Amino acid sequence: MRFVGASTSNTPTNEEIKSKIIRVKTEVKAGIPVKLGSPRVYTNLFNGKYKNVVVGLAPGPAPESQNIYVGEIPLNSNIIKCNIELVPYNKVINFSNGFKSSETIMLYERLRSTQLHGVNEYHVSHDGQYMLLLAGGNVLQLDGESVKNRSETIHKPIMRARLSPANPKFIAMTEGKEIFVYYEDTMVFQTITDDNYKYNGVSANVIQEELERYEGFWWSPTRSQLLYEEVDETGVETTSLSEKENSTNNKMKYPTVNTENPRSNLRLLTIEENGNEYRTETKVITNDLLKKFWPSFEYISKVSWTPDGNYIYLQLLDRLQKTSILLLVPLKAFENFDDALDNGKIIEIVKITGNPWINVDHQLECFYEEKQHAYGFIYGSEEQNYHHLYLKYAFINGNEITISKEAINLTYEENGEFCVIKDIPIFVDQKRGNVFFVANYNKPWNFQLCYTNYKEGTRIIQVTPIDKSVKYDRSTLTLDINPDFGFAVNMSSIFTRPKLVFYRCEFDEDGNYRIREGGEIIHKEALTTIPDIRTSSIVYPQIFKLQSKKSNQNLYGCVFIPKGEDKNFPVLQYVYNGPCAQLVQNNWELTAKFQMYTINNIAVVIVDGRGSANRGKNFEKGIYKNLGTVEVDDQIEYLHAANKYVAKERFDLSRVAIQGWSYGGFMSVRCLQKAPNVYKGAIAGGTVTDWLMYDSIYTERYMGLPDFSNSECHYKKCSLLEDVDKLPEKRNRLMLVHGKLDDNVHYKHIERLMKKLDEYGKPYELIPLEHERHGVKSPQTGEMLEIKYIDFLNRLFSTSEDNE
Repeated sequence: MRFVGASTSNTPTNEEIKSKIIRVKTEVKAGIPVKLGSPRVYTNLFNGKYKNVVVGLAPGPAPESQNIYVGEIPLNSNIIKCNIELVPYNKVINFSNGFKSSETIMLYERLRSTQLHGVNEYHVSHDGQYMLLLAGGNVLQLDGESVKNRSETIHKPIMRARLSPANPKFIAMTEGKEIFVYYEDTMVFQTITDDNYKYNGVSANVIQEELERYEGFWWSPTRSQLLYEEVDETGVETTSLSEKENSTNNKMKYPTVNTENPRSNLRLLTIEENGNEYRTETKVITNDLLKKFWPSFEYISKVSWTPDGNYIYLQLLDRLQKTSILLLVPLKAFENFDDALDNGKIIEIVKITGNPWINVDHQLECFYEEKQHAYGFIYGSEEQNYHHLYLKYAFINGNEITISKEAINLTYEENGEFCVIKDIPIFVDQKRGNVFFVANYNKPWNFQLCYTNYKEGTRIIQVTPIDKSVKYDRSTLTLDINPDFGFAVNMSSIFTRPKLVFYRCEFDEDGNYRIREGGEIIHKEALTTIPDIRTSSIVYPQIFKLQSKKSNQNLYGCVFIPKGEDKNFPVLQYVYNGPCAQLVQNNWELTAKFQMYTINNIAVVIVDGRGSANRGKNFEKGIYKNLGTVEVDDQIEYLHAANKYVAKERFDLSRVAIQGWSYGGFMSVRCLQKAPNVYKGAIAGGTVTDWLMYDSIYTERYMGLPDFSNSECHYKKCSLLEDVDKLPEKRNRLMLVHGKLDDNVHYKHIERLMKKLDEYGKPYELIPLEHERHGVKSPQTGEMLEIKYIDFLNRLFSTSEDNE
């Protein structure tokens, strides 16, 4: 029973709500300089034209546009300005209308980013001589003097482009289906695929979304060779985003539980130069050949080259993601895989087992140790509960390779209950033997940049302050450290606004290596100053640790209590509480996001319950085959403890709502089903309603395979469609929000739930987002939703049980 809610006479109007939100947002943004994205530090750029500089992306001249800028780093300065345009926008970049495709839009969606007009990515050659820009769907090459469009003959938007480390005049690029290789202006290779369900040089959609591998081709570091992935989705089922629409745009290849996944072959392209002519040859290792080595193989999670270019290494996963193996594969295996297999030339470096699953990370690096004649592999693992970094060696003796028996735990400390943050890449400084990483070293909610020495096994060194947290986005695919000069780090806290800080690497008078703060990097000064704390509307969160009586686990969360002496604050409990996410972090984003509620006199409670990330496998595994159960218990227990110990009984527990997006949307409906005596209403966005309709990799990782012969099948137990009868029968209790273009959690999830709600006569409010996907990108849509949320909560909290 769908209805449209209307404000009552005693609740604020939408204009009043909007005015409050604008006011507090202005305060939140005050004092923050214009952001510089993808900041990297270079000592030599364009053959010495720029020395000791920072490069980054910042707003361009048009709305929703971006350009690339450079700024000199002085020896001593409190402020480092990066505001010199590397490319004049009016010459080569069309900022007003970007050259986009559905493939590029979906890629940036999976990166949790936005494809802006102008420059979206940049890459610099190893020698600093050339730079590539992905701008307006084109590939532009810079050498400090000129700018050349290297993709103008392709006539399709480019998704990815990379310079060859061995010869930066070679460029590889893909537009989503085909891969192209250019030598300057000359195309030397391209794939031609007639099959609609096969594509080259780009990973499968489900691999991008769930394994976070966005690359599909990899240059050799030493030769004119390119490894690329050939994906075949022929056997993958075709599904629709909506059950009510039947257009071509509504359909996509999407593997669900226990159905066929995309298949991947690896092709090796070798380019031979002969004057002005180029000879190319490709050889292949097929999906079936990899299964010969490991019959359980299902997914390629990581791919790269050894530093000398003699081997590739692959990390493979089985279907249920309980086992992964790291393989060292010689290039000769592309000529005769069976021979390499029979003669033991394909080497297993390490096998990792997960109980009950393996979390995918971004931490696998290979280096060559000349003194030991060995490849070193640094990788992440949770085999000892907490996520740590390990080192194994592959020793080379002529044509033979032997693997070190024991892995060295590089980050273990006795009684150290911390995790290396698996979503953030690592960096290996081979010259000094240091490995850089981010960890919640001091507190579970605080992320610090650290390093340790893998040669000497020294203690962990914390680089960034213990009272601030570093910030890396999902779209950050590398940890950019220049250990000979310095690097840039984004950091903030719940009390301090974001800063981009330059850290200088140097030697002290005694010759000891040290890293120190070297000034704040900005693009432009902040337009407004930070408001006086005495008059500010900003409410700061209070971090609160609860030792659960139910699980004996420590639960970390935070509480926002509105200003004023009210003793009956209504409460919004914001939730995610799913795998691979942590809401409560010591950064300004946490403070900023929830001011729209406190300015409207609504308290906010957030907790990362069991199943959340960065607390160790023992903390996570309670949700296995049990989604939406233990998480509900943790949310309720923390809510009551927060009221008692933090709010001092100032919450009105008869007026509690719950809200979340994606897994948080699932949890919002779940809590309303399981605990209607605790939660009066829910706002659910981007909600998974039936796990049988979600993708294979994510769902099978946490749910295994269904057993429909069992009437108590866990898939049925964890579906929101099974307990619809337990949802409220009164109005103003349930709001559903969903993007109609959502290619991750399809719109049909919410259609199925609405059908069930209608069958049971349950009321709900629906906000369909016609032009949005899984994430809300439009600022106008975001503003509309904020007003809708507050209006819904005001109506919910102002309605007494007697008057419903």
